Amino acid sequence: MFVSGPLDDAAKAALRTDARALWASRSGATAASRGLQVHHRIPLEYAHLTPRGDPNRVANLVGVTADVHTDITAAWGAWSRSLGGRTPSAARFRALRRRSIRCSGLK
Repeated sequence: MFVSGPLDDAAKAALRTDARALWASRSGATAASRGLQVHHRIPLEYAHLTPRGDPNRVANLVGVTADVHTDITAAWGAWSRSLGGRTPSAARFRALRRRSIRCSGLK
């Protein structure tokens, strides 16, 4: 699935469900059975800002503990709120993404 514009809640929910299924099919077990949650490295809210398009490509999915997932989600949420409703430029988004990957230890 390639994303050309912002996703609505139903589309995000479907992508999250599909991501968990893809994780399980690739790893042979559910993320939950390993104490993990499936995290989208590029948040679904910003999937339309990336040139590669498919938010559920394997390279965009990583298993993280619930605590790490909460921390990452909180950091992205704070950044999103700082925008005051504005859509970030693709360049600004990429810069934050690089910084958040370095800070979280996700490679």
